[in-house]
Amino acid sequence: MAKILNSKKRLQCEWFDLVLQDFSPKNKDQLTIIVSSKISKKAVVRNRIKRLLKVVIGGQTKLPKDKKITVIAKTDFSEAKAGEVEKLFNRLLGH
Repeated sequence: MAKILNSKKRLQCEWFDLVLQDFSPKNKDQLTIIVSSKISKKAVVRNRIKRLLKVVIGGQTKLPKDKKITVIAKTDFSEAKAGEVEKLFNRLLGH
């Protein structure tokens, strides 16, 4: 976890952070989503945030294939629409 948080390729916005790392074949996962219980004590809310992020990231075509993407949620944005989350995500990546 400390390695992820100290990564130099960290992009930040008000709802979540994106951490881009070099992809290694040892790691089978290319996407990791972290939603802490500090965001919400209710699993339903945390799962809604994860689903929103998966929908937005899954629809992206310009994602780097050689990078591992870690998304760290910072606030409860479970009531947001997927379009709002997608705008923030695209703004972070410069699309």
